[in-house]
Amino acid sequence: GFFMPESAIPWPWKLFFYVSPARFGLKATMPPQFYCSLSCFADKQDPAMPISCNGLESEHIRSLADAPFNGSGPGCALMTDATGVIGQMLGLESVAKNLGVSAMTESGHLPPIRLTVWDYWSVTTE
Repeated sequence: GFFMPESAIPWPWKLFFYVSPARFGLKATMPPQFYCSLSCFADKQDPAMPISCNGLESEHIRSLADAPFNGSGPGCALMTDATGVIGQMLGLESVAKNLGVSAMTESGHLPPIRLTVWDYWSVTTE
């Protein structure tokens, strides 16, 4: 449960996920390490300053802590979810609405999604 979401753990190993108290301690201690004042998710943004982390114009941006965004926190670095776990957990409709990624690849999967470390951690630890 530390490195993968509950939905990816097969039975009977899921039992260990439910009875382990360590996951609660990890959740309590880690948010300050991953926090970012900004988000790539549209529903968590200020409508006056929308941010597109997956647009062509954002390819050169490595962190929302940099100008012109000036976010605060160590979790503002942008990362790529090449595994597709965000698409699996949120669903195609939510990813298209909140992250602006809606086109499928030829293999029928979502392309790699860019989001902040804070966004990734928030989704995968729910």
